[in-house]
Amino acid sequence: MIVGKSVIRLNETVSTNDFLAQLMKNNPVEEGMVVWANYQTGGKGEGGSTWESKRGKNLTISVLLTPVFLSPVRQFTLLKAIALGVKDFVSLYTDTVFVKWPNDIYVGTDKIAGILIENSFIGDRFENSLVGVGFNVNQVYFSKDIPNPVSLKILLKKNLDLNECFNLLCNALNSRYLMLGKKKFAELDEDYHNSLYKREQKTTFHTLERSFEATISGVEESGKLILLLKDKTLKSFGFKEIKY
Repeated sequence: MIVGKSVIRLNETVSTNDFLAQLMKNNPVEEGMVVWANYQTGGKGEGGSTWESKRGKNLTISVLLTPVFLSPVRQFTLLKAIALGVKDFVSLYTDTVFVKWPNDIYVGTDKIAGILIENSFIGDRFENSLVGVGFNVNQVYFSKDIPNPVSLKILLKKNLDLNECFNLLCNALNSRYLMLGKKKFAELDEDYHNSLYKREQKTTFHTLERSFEATISGVEESGKLILLLKDKTLKSFGFKEIKY
């Protein structure tokens, strides 16, 4: 067991990723260390966004990983493994679970979890990765400016035990990380592609300049989204170039 081998439980912190990063500056931290906070005052999402989570209602965790076996050019494969681990966990409770490119987890058309990975490199190799996961478990009421949130409690109409959820989530992440360590890249790629939200469905996409319809064809090794356009040509887009 790597993920969850050791755990620090906090009542409150600004950000679990920031707490773990600061901890590493002053102490040796073993791989798989998980920081779990009951409440974050400044939880972070992708692209500088914030992550809303009510006190004591959800899972807001960060995991230290040291994937030194992985080439930096394959860093998106790490995100695939983590996203699939979170999806596997959600799938224990419900179906129609998807990965919305690049790093959100959806049930149906609603978002239940987000992932933020902050990688560090030394030269041409990995040093470490801080893997942050925010997961809606028992929260029912969300801010009005969050467009489509959902939680396990909303789906199942009951409270869930956070400790049990935490252990199951760590096990799911651990299983996928072990696959990554065994370099089962093809299997991870296939599972990620098959899990993509709205894959092979005509969907409206938005760039800064325009909106257009296209179909998700797949994802490049670099993480770029491959779209099949109306004229039957393929075009790739990076994280900040497109939204859907």
